[in-house]
Amino acid sequence: MPTIHLMGGTIMGKSAADSVTNSYGQTHEIANLWIAGPGIFPTSGAPNPTYTILALSLRGAENLAENWGAVAGYERCREGVRAITPPPYRARGGD
Repeated sequence: MPTIHLMGGTIMGKSAADSVTNSYGQTHEIANLWIAGPGIFPTSGAPNPTYTILALSLRGAENLAENWGAVAGYERCREGVRAITPPPYRARGGD
């Protein structure tokens, strides 16, 4: 049974001027919105993209999990965890 992978539409890049997301899948315009899948591919290639989709999705998820406190607006303190009002989170590196 044939399958298709729709690519592009929410492409990744270095700035909002030429793309929708950074290389982790985090959107430039909405700091806590992440996109995973072939929509972030800037172009399509000849081979099946399944493993590339998996790798980019995993990379974005790992970065999100690593920085979850900043994304969700929480920080650890002596008493446990407390809510904060952080500046918009931006993934470090990768762009």
